[in-house]
Amino acid sequence: MNKEYFMRKLKCLLTKLDFDDDVKVEALNYISNEYTIISKMAEKAMEDWENYLINLKNPYTGFMILIYKIVDLDVMYKEKELPEDVFLDTLSDLILRQKMYFKQYNQLGLSEEDMCWLKHIYYLNIFKLGALQYEIANMSYLECPDDIGLDETKKRLPEGSPIFKIHIRRNVDLSEEEVDKSFDLSKQFFKTYYPEYEYLAYTCNSWMLYSKNSLLLSPQSNILNFSNRFELICETQRKDMAIKYIFGRDYENIEDYPQETSLQRNALKHLDILGVGYGVIYI
Repeated sequence: MNKEYFMRKLKCLLTKLDFDDDVKVEALNYISNEYTIISKMAEKAMEDWENYLINLKNPYTGFMILIYKIVDLDVMYKEKELPEDVFLDTLSDLILRQKMYFKQYNQLGLSEEDMCWLKHIYYLNIFKLGALQYEIANMSYLECPDDIGLDETKKRLPEGSPIFKIHIRRNVDLSEEEVDKSFDLSKQFFKTYYPEYEYLAYTCNSWMLYSKNSLLLSPQSNILNFSNRFELICETQRKDMAIKYIFGRDYENIEDYPQETSLQRNALKHLDILGVGYGVIYI
């Protein structure tokens, strides 16, 4: 694919994505001007993502590499005849993380954590289907800090079993209707495009599944209703995930935490009871 065709293709794809206009302009200008260099860097990144992008230590260049790779991702989607709406919806996570990074640092880029996470999208391991994201994965009990009492669970769902990890984006609609719709979409999508993948369960490792959330939220809370879909198999009182999701990031001073929602206000009063739960929905 020559440069001229590539840039036309990239421009076409960016028009369909909800990046801010100035981000699109800067990305197209940078990639056009540095095409030879960025193409080589992108190739190296895909060969050894963990070491290359994460050790790059350049949030701006890392972001531009992922913009460049959108064209290759589009090719992979077309080769597998995956729907364009899933392509665009899944890539919206790149847009969200870029905007969050800009809000925090006032510059274009992505954090090391974000670049590590986003690799799953570019390897066709994660798809956003409605409200939820689904990651093709294998069961691992390493996320359970204490596996005592999990003998029956491990018999039903052995280590390494094919599963879908469910991830929840910030500010998505977790109403019963939307979550039901997402599960239905996932079953239809994977039956159609990954019929060979015989998964045994959906799993979720999230602060939303922590049992003590009932002290923070009303009984009618969408978060509690979502968590009740899962069989809780283990949990830990680790508050970093909840703080990042609820407040965007950790703050040095209590008075700096945003208190715009009832969840933020309640969580700030009870930081000591935040945690993470690991749940399973068997197929």
